Amino acid sequence: MKSLLPFLVLVLGACATTSPPAQAPVPTAAEEGVPQAMVEGHRTAGSPFVPLTHSTIERLRHARVSETQAQVKICIDRAGAPMSIAFLRSTGDQGADATIREAIATWRYRPAMVNGSPAPVCFKAGFHYKLQ
Repeated sequence: MKSLLPFLVLVLGACATTSPPAQAPVPTAAEEGVPQAMVEGHRTAGSPFVPLTHSTIERLRHARVSETQAQVKICIDRAGAPMSIAFLRSTGDQGADATIREAIATWRYRPAMVNGSPAPVCFKAGFHYKLQ
C-alpha cells in the first residue's frame, strides 16, 4: 500500500521584502531587527508535520503526482500567532494548500522580543510531500 510521507523541510530564513495585508503593514524580521534564530524552536503549539487528507492524496495520485512542495511566508504577530500566511510556491493542489494553511493557522510561538518588547516577525517554511 502506498503512503504519503509529509515533511516540514525547514524554516528557510527571514523575509527580505514585505507583502502587507490590506488592513495594516506586516513588518519583516529584517525591519524589526529580529534574527531568524529567534523564531526557530520557539513554537509552542501546532505540529510542523502537516499530513494531507485522504481525498487530497487520492487526487494527487490520480493526477500522477509523485512529489510536491510548497513554500510559505508566515508572519506572526506580537502575541506569537500567525497574522499572515502567503504561499510563495503552491503545491499545485488547492486541497493540499488549504490543509497547509489551516495547520499553520493553529501554530503558536513565543513572541519574538526586540529591546525587551514583543515584535512581529516573518519567516519562510517549506513543505515536501512524496507519494510512495
